[in-house]
Amino acid sequence: MRRFLAANGISFQEQIHRRTETLEASASVCDIPPEQMARAVLVADAGQLWMAILPVSHVLDFDVLNRLTHRQLKPLSNSESNRRFPDCEPGCHPPVPEAYGLKALVDDSLFKHERIWLEAGAHTAVIAISISSFAVLCRKAIRGPIAKPLPESESSAGCAIDESDLKDVTLPSEEVIRRKLEQVYRLPAIPAVATQILQLVGDPESTVKDLAELVEMDPSIAAQVIRYARSSFFGYRGSVDSIQTAISRVLGFDIVSNLALGIAAGKVFKLAPDGPLGLDSFWRHAVHNAAVVQGLTRVLPKNSGVKPGTAYLCGLLHNFGILLLGHLFQPEYFLLNKMCLANPHCGLPAIEQRLLCVGESQRLLNHNQMGTWLMRHWKMPEEVVAVTAGHHDPVYRGEQDLYVALVQLANALLARDGLGDDLTTPIPDWTLQRLGISLAAAEQVYDQIRADSAELDRMAQLMAGLK
Repeated sequence: MRRFLAANGISFQEQIHRRTETLEASASVCDIPPEQMARAVLVADAGQLWMAILPVSHVLDFDVLNRLTHRQLKPLSNSESNRRFPDCEPGCHPPVPEAYGLKALVDDSLFKHERIWLEAGAHTAVIAISISSFAVLCRKAIRGPIAKPLPESESSAGCAIDESDLKDVTLPSEEVIRRKLEQVYRLPAIPAVATQILQLVGDPESTVKDLAELVEMDPSIAAQVIRYARSSFFGYRGSVDSIQTAISRVLGFDIVSNLALGIAAGKVFKLAPDGPLGLDSFWRHAVHNAAVVQGLTRVLPKNSGVKPGTAYLCGLLHNFGILLLGHLFQPEYFLLNKMCLANPHCGLPAIEQRLLCVGESQRLLNHNQMGTWLMRHWKMPEEVVAVTAGHHDPVYRGEQDLYVALVQLANALLARDGLGDDLTTPIPDWTLQRLGISLAAAEQVYDQIRADSAELDRMAQLMAGLK
């Protein structure tokens, strides 16, 4: 960046700061107004790559982006973006399009200020330039209102989003919601391997050999099954060197079939990795929840009737509505992601209620409902459908209440360690009583699984990067 700016006659000031993980943190450490800190986001479709430049205080408006470019742009994954900035630290992308040979769009609001701050390619420095210099750097870019102001919470201790904070946020109309929700029934088909797994599970003649052969057809699924079987919390002392060994000696037919099903289903959606609702956090929560739910089944009364494999699948898929929300409502998804980051002590359901309750009838768009439609559309087991619909219901009553209770209990335990989409989650009064277990027994299971959290994190990272 120093060489490029100097070669183009751009004067700049450099500020070194302690290492930070996000651009928001850099702005805070350096006492920089977020609206003056420029962020670069790479977006693309059909091989056409663009750099969108916007303030840290804003979120991209994809409707405007698509209108200006006459394309259907989507954000690149973190790994793809990092490859475009080989001279920079991962996740640190300078908003200087010409330096990297990129077409660009820049938000109008940045030109209201006398000075703009830029990422410098390292998580320990930022660069300040004059607005005239910034205009030179963006002289070939398309300018327009490509971003929306991000509402700020008045309190980090709760969901104190004042209505006036939302005055500049354009939420979807009921007609837009209705039209987009119709797309639920035109989603890409569930992957063929997932359909084959469902057929295999429904066939009483299926054998371990049949399942092993099917799993081995997909290397990414096979690798996950082997990794899970080798986890220390299963206590298997032998060598797990084949899928058949993982099924017959460690995990069992149900767990492997449902793990494979969840991984295959997850390949349908591709979202940005960052933030509380990004793919990294999504899969970390899903993998940990599924492991805790599976562990809790071991302390249930013997006559509970709960199938460990089905319970595992419920834990893995219960939040798939977040993926569908990001697929159909990108601007709203990015806004939710930002608001969850800004309000860590305010759960996703409460933020959805404030931001996505729209129209005269106040129709609520939320990940529970969207996930339920998706699971039904994909003909997933009824237990999964029920858990997807009811995992945030504190007084849930229904035919599959044991599975809902297991997922709710796992979420409440994980929230204690800051993991999940609602860190305020208490243990609902009805769950322990309905499950027939004590809190001490549940906590003992959780502590055993938490001891292997590093292994689960590695598994989640692989799932987030699935192609």
